[in-house]
Amino acid sequence: MDVYFPDDEYQTLCIFDDEPVTPETINALIVDGLEALDLADKDVLNLIQFRDAAEVEVVSELLLGTLKPAPAIILVCVRSHFTPQGKERPVDWQVETLARRGLLTEAEAKGLGVFYRNIYPNRDIANSLRVAVSIPDGYLPMSCLFLGKSNQNEAGLQRRLETKFKRNSGGADWWSAGL
Repeated sequence: MDVYFPDDEYQTLCIFDDEPVTPETINALIVDGLEALDLADKDVLNLIQFRDAAEVEVVSELLLGTLKPAPAIILVCVRSHFTPQGKERPVDWQVETLARRGLLTEAEAKGLGVFYRNIYPNRDIANSLRVAVSIPDGYLPMSCLFLGKSNQNEAGLQRRLETKFKRNSGGADWWSAGL
């Protein structure tokens, strides 16, 4: 049986409880989620965690507007370079995709509610994030994962999991994964 990663399923907003996500949970999620990546791929990545309410609110406001922020955020950044035309580009798109999918899958496996928003190629949002939070020079913010304890019921979570096994071959994920 083939298992597909329906990224658009993770773009659906979750409703989170106010319960915080512990640093240990996030660190375990990152270690497990990036386990499949090569060491060279990990060198290209920079994951920035936000658990402080003020920082979470700033990032959430930039990416979600007035919606209630999640208890924790992981910002996925990739090393970047400039083209001869002066445009900033990621060194490797695939690394971000593999890291994001690994983190999304692990978050769900650990019982967390999770959804994400793409940042790149929207340069305005990327630049706003650089001003609002500390993103190291040479890294481009690519996507943002919002994490927390979901207050969805068990039936809703099971239905969401089952959609992973029922993807059609004409879907965007099928195409973007190169299958």
